[in-house]
Amino acid sequence: MPIDGAKIILVTGTQTTPQSYDMWSFTDKDGNCSLPVGEGIHFHARVESPVGNYPPGSNSYSYLTLTVDGGSYDFLFPVSGDIMPSTFNEIAVPKSDNDWLIRADFFSTSQVISAGIPMDDLNATTNPPRFYKVEDNGDVNLFFANENDYLMYRMYSNFDSYLPEYNVSMALAEFDVPDIREPWYVILDNDNVSNCASLQGYIALYHYGPVGNKDNTVPKLGAQLLSNRPNPFNPETTISFTLADNGYTELEVFNVKGQLVKTLVRDVLYAGMHQFSWDGTNEQGVSTGSGVYFYTLKTGTKKITKKMLLLK
Repeated sequence: MPIDGAKIILVTGTQTTPQSYDMWSFTDKDGNCSLPVGEGIHFHARVESPVGNYPPGSNSYSYLTLTVDGGSYDFLFPVSGDIMPSTFNEIAVPKSDNDWLIRADFFSTSQVISAGIPMDDLNATTNPPRFYKVEDNGDVNLFFANENDYLMYRMYSNFDSYLPEYNVSMALAEFDVPDIREPWYVILDNDNVSNCASLQGYIALYHYGPVGNKDNTVPKLGAQLLSNRPNPFNPETTISFTLADNGYTELEVFNVKGQLVKTLVRDVLYAGMHQFSWDGTNEQGVSTGSGVYFYTLKTGTKKITKKMLLLK
């Protein structure tokens, strides 16, 4: 099975000893990689990938050939290892009583393979010298996820996804939002490889139901707690919320054990929008560790809790 995004490293030297780091590039989705080489040079090579390395030993290289003018060479590197399984679980879309729909429609026009040539490219304008190869089509992954699973995805942990599309060059997917009151994420990524995919398309949110109510009045909303930004964050994040009425308000941060980490506000606040920042410290001003934290908004009639992720 071909390995997409494996790093190919070329080293020059003598026939028996690799000596100088010469250039590198990455394989495409078919497991192929092409590199320009000079003549009269002994080349050694090494393959590094999440699946495995070749040769298997650390910092070891395989001798290739002594190049000649006009020569073209093909080599096959057998990498022993298992393709890592996907880190997501496909789950069924729950029934939705909401009139909201997310649509993702895209296709990948190309992928860009970037290579570095520290020693050979005398005319390069970058340091280290680089060249770029553009190939038709690229593979990406598409996920629909709620906020909790999005955080797990950002932590490279196993997460649940609705309607996943894995390693595709195009997709058209529609997702009925189960609950419009919580954040939902559309994730397009190819983190499992080293090549950048170019995409064309759109992601849109549609409302296809009636707007308003029978008497055409706008219902009064209670307190609303928004998602902190940025999330994940380091070293500081901002928490925003709105209040429908004046009143006593608390905004507190807790750890995963339910222990109070820091109180951001305990005061009487006016109705409207409010913002408070948390710098990742506890009540004593000591920095806390990386991980998931919860922030809770309490008013006279409501208690709302959301998650955030501190990465250091």
